[in-house]
Order: sequence, then C-alpha cells, then structure tokens
Amino acid sequence: MSRSARPLLAIAALLCLLGASALTSCGSDSDRADGSIEVTDAVVFVPPNPSQAAIYFTIENSSDTDDALLKAASPAAGKAELHHSMTEGGMASMDEQAKVDLPAGETVTFEAGGLHVMLTDLEEPLEVGGTLDLTLSFAQAGDHTISVKVVDGVAAASEGMEDMDYEVDGGAHEEGHADDS
Repeated sequence: MSRSARPLLAIAALLCLLGASALTSCGSDSDRADGSIEVTDAVVFVPPNPSQAAIYFTIENSSDTDDALLKAASPAAGKAELHHSMTEGGMASMDEQAKVDLPAGETVTFEAGGLHVMLTDLEEPLEVGGTLDLTLSFAQAGDHTISVKVVDGVAAASEGMEDMDYEVDGGAHEEGHADDS
C-alpha cells in the first residue's frame, strides 16, 4: 500500500465508524439507553372468569419529560384495554381510559381498585407460575414488551400477613404466636 493511500484509508475507516454510530442512534424511542420508563412488579392473578384478567404493575417515569401510556396488547388475549376501577356511593364501576398520563419524575401504580390493563378473550387459561407478554405503547418512549407473572390471587392477597394482629373470638392474636389468653 502506498503512503498516499494510507490517509485515504484512515479517512474512509473514520467515515464508516461515524456512519455506523449515526445509524445506531437512529433507533426508536423504545431503544433509549437512559431507561427513563421502567415497568416493574407486573402480575396477573389467575382469574375466576377464565376469559378475562386484570394486569397490575408500576411505571416509573424518571425522565424530565411527561409521557403517556397509550395502549396495551398481548398475544395471550383478543383484546387489551387500559381501565380505571372506582367505587362511588357503594357502586363499583370500570371505565376504559384513552390514555394514562405519566408525569415527569413520577411513578404511577396500576393496582386493584384503580388503574389496570384488562385482558379479554384470553387465548388459554392462565396457570400459576406461567408468564405472558404484554406490550405497552408510550407516547414518548415507544413500545416496551414486558413479561407478566401469573400468580395465585388468594396466595398474593395473604402474602405479608404473617405479622398482622387481628382478633379471634374477641381476643387479640398475633399471627405466628400462640395466644395464651
């Protein structure tokens, strides 16, 4: 290789590197390395009605930009909708949400009695210990697919109750300890 070709080769290599760098930074918002949207604690309880189920999770928007959850989808169900449950005057109701706002620096919790993703027309019965995929579509962060753990609703509801105080036949009882009264 001649001496005059070496600088050209070096420039060509540099241009290739710059071009590759530019291409990798052209990904969708869901490829953001800053991790500004984080979804955790995703669970679905085995439902009493095998054709529908509610998914609960937590979304943290650690960015300085507001975002919104626009929709959800799962191959495990014919339909996935954003819902909000509420009770007013002793009457429970559930409303579909067009979007769920995710303010910058805030955490939004999807939980029983509040926000959740409602799956309908489940393809197969859910089994404890299994998982299902859920794709969440955000206005700014793009699509994020998460794995949702299928749990036993009865066991999950009683989890963490070992140290609770409660009354048995009028006498105080602390779970896990003998009641000497």
